[in-house]
Amino acid sequence: MGFRDRHAEKKAAKALQAEREAAELALRAWSDEERELTELLHEARDQVGVRDGVGLMLKKNEEVFLVLDGSALIEPRKLPGHWEGRSPGYSFRVAKGLTYRLGSSRGHYVQGEEVPSPVDTGILTITNQRVVFQGAKATREWAFAKLLGLQHVDSPKSPWTALQVSNRQKTSGFLYTPSTLRLVRFRLELALAHFNGEVDELVRGLEERLAEHLARRPAELSATPPTPALPTSGSDGIEGTP
Repeated sequence: MGFRDRHAEKKAAKALQAEREAAELALRAWSDEERELTELLHEARDQVGVRDGVGLMLKKNEEVFLVLDGSALIEPRKLPGHWEGRSPGYSFRVAKGLTYRLGSSRGHYVQGEEVPSPVDTGILTITNQRVVFQGAKATREWAFAKLLGLQHVDSPKSPWTALQVSNRQKTSGFLYTPSTLRLVRFRLELALAHFNGEVDELVRGLEERLAEHLARRPAELSATPPTPALPTSGSDGIEGTP
């Protein structure tokens, strides 16, 4: 085997190894997604509520679906305002120690913009009737019966969910960590499905998602290494001799 043949064989082996590693990563990601979808489906089918660690006084027929410590209450807070169009004018000396100013103007004051901000940390409880935040300084309740809208905000470091309710003028919500994002949002979806009597629809949707995912299983590469290319040689065994 000549130098070119050995180089081509190493290059092919390296490319195959890279392809195999990429296939393994894809299969691992697919398996993780399959496991998570399967777990969510089991939860949707069998969820009967959380029993431990509940510090909220429950109402009649109320079941808890999530208790999350370390959540944060998000509410709109105004940024500092500022003056616009202010002009100092100009001054001139009238006499020793006496000046006169002309043309000064304070302009107009612009109110600070309202932005969602964390105002307290505490425990979040999601039930089949409401979402409750209990913090050191504030307590908030978002009753599903008064829910007007819901929006998930995807911030890389601080994802949160905004809830609009008819008994509160301004939109507020709760914050959680990226590692608990899928858990929090699914348990909220599950709680709302129980409140609205739509659990069967949620289960069917998860079954369809799982079936579609199973149909997209990545192909596995064979672990058998490639057969090395045979050198071209003559009858006398010398490479390149006819």
